[in-house]
Amino acid sequence: MTDPQNAHLLGRKTLTLTPEGLHIADAGEAGYLAWGNIVRAARTEDHIFLFFSTLQAVVIPRASLEGASFETVWTTATTYLDRHHERGTRQGSESTATAAIQGTPAPVFSYRLEESDWTAFTVHHRRSKAQGRHRWLARFAVLPIPLLLVILGVVRPPVNWDLVVLFLGLSVLCFLFYPRVLDNAALRQAEYIAGNSANVHCLGERRIALSPEWLHVQGSGVQSTFTWPSVVKAERTDDHIFIYMSTSEALIIPRASLDGASFEDVWTRANEYLDHSRDNPKRQGSA
Repeated sequence: MTDPQNAHLLGRKTLTLTPEGLHIADAGEAGYLAWGNIVRAARTEDHIFLFFSTLQAVVIPRASLEGASFETVWTTATTYLDRHHERGTRQGSESTATAAIQGTPAPVFSYRLEESDWTAFTVHHRRSKAQGRHRWLARFAVLPIPLLLVILGVVRPPVNWDLVVLFLGLSVLCFLFYPRVLDNAALRQAEYIAGNSANVHCLGERRIALSPEWLHVQGSGVQSTFTWPSVVKAERTDDHIFIYMSTSEALIIPRASLDGASFEDVWTRANEYLDHSRDNPKRQGSA
C-alpha cells in the first residue's frame, strides 16, 4: 500500500449511499457500485467493510467519518443491501448502468470475461518486472533454514556428511524452484477466486465506454467509472489488454470475445487517453 502507484487508493473520499448503490469520489477518481455488486457488509468497532469480492472491500473508518454518524452509515448500508437481496433482482442497477452508457457519445464496445481471462492476467502479472524482483528475493527467504542445518551438521561433531549433502541439496532446490511454487500458488488462488460463486459478478458480459476523460464499465449488476489519472498503467499481450487500477488489479479486455471495436483500436485509444492525462499537469479531465 506504500507503493506510490497506489496513492490514489488513499486520502479523503466522498461516499454517497442511495437505494440503488454507492458513489465514491475523490480528487482524481469516481466510481459507482450497485448493491447487486456488494457481496456482504461487515464491521468492527472502528471500521465498516462493504465487500465487493471475497478479498476486496470499500473501507469506511470511524475516526475520520464526517457528515453522518458511524451507526447511521452502517444502518443505511445494511438496510439498502438487505432490501436489494430481498428483491432478488438487479434490474434497477442494470438499467441505470445502461442509461449511463447509452447517454454518452464515447465509443462503446463489449466482450465476455471468462475464468481463463482472469487466469491469464495472473500469469501476466507474475511475469512482470516488479514481480520478477519479488520472485528473485523470495528465493532467499527459504534459504536460512536448510543452510543453518548444513552449518550445524558441519560444526557439531561427529559430522554427518549424508545430512550435510542432503540439506545442501535442499538449499539448491529451494533456490531454484521456490519462485515456481509461488507462481503455482498464485495461479491456484486466482482459479479459486474466479470460481467462487461470490465473485460471479466479476465474470460474464461487459460493456465499456472510453472517452478522453474517463472509462465507464458496465456488467451484470456492476457499473464503475474511472478517470484516466486514476489508472496506473496499461499493458497488453497478444490476447489481452490489462488496464491497471492498482499495482495488482486490472480491467481485463480479451481479444477473443471483443465486439464493437478492434483490439488494436481499443489499445490505441487507451494509451492515447492515458498518455494525455499524464501530460496534462492540471489533469483537467479528473477535475
